[in-house]
Amino acid sequence: MKFYFSLLFFSLFFSEALQAQNEILLTDNQQERLEDDPEKMKVLFENYTSLRTQESSYQIQLGFGSYTKAQDLLKQANEVFGEFESRIEFQTPTYRVRLGNFNDRLEAERIFAEIRKKFPSAILIKP
Repeated sequence: MKFYFSLLFFSLFFSEALQAQNEILLTDNQQERLEDDPEKMKVLFENYTSLRTQESSYQIQLGFGSYTKAQDLLKQANEVFGEFESRIEFQTPTYRVRLGNFNDRLEAERIFAEIRKKFPSAILIKP
């Protein structure tokens, strides 16, 4: 009986907490409407566009390993191929060094051929 009473108490407590949280979110949303702030709309649209572009683009992975190895590889990539966007991405358990966001596979393969001369272990990927 004590167990059921405890269960009933916790379920009532958490339902009240969730309801209060939902009320706060509704109030915040009513106070900050995106239509009223065109600058926020612009920033959200740019973020959405960049994410969509990255998802549909080709990238060149130069290598992977520990964080220090990735930093060294990134430094080398920036010295040789500084005109392309390069970054370190973490995917458990390693750090990956990736270069570019190429929308066209033909362009990606052309640049990939050049990069393979300096980084033989590089691979062309479409994340």
